[in-house]
Amino acid sequence: MSREGLNRLPMYVSVVIGLTLSILPLPHWLDVSRPDVLAIVVLYWAIMVPRAGGITLAFASGLALDAFKG
Repeated sequence: MSREGLNRLPMYVSVVIGLTLSILPLPHWLDVSRPDVLAIVVLYWAIMVPRAGGITLAFASGLALDAFKG
């Protein structure tokens, strides 16, 4: 794996964790106060590393969220 790929590993791991937290089923009373974790993670990476976490990351994570939520 290239050095650039190793630098992006924390970004990919945090996006997968954010996706998991976004699709995790919760009781209704707790579900109404759940933040959109995936959007927060993608926004963080878009601000911190604009070249690596930009439009492509947002598009791919949104597509994955739509696929998992149906």
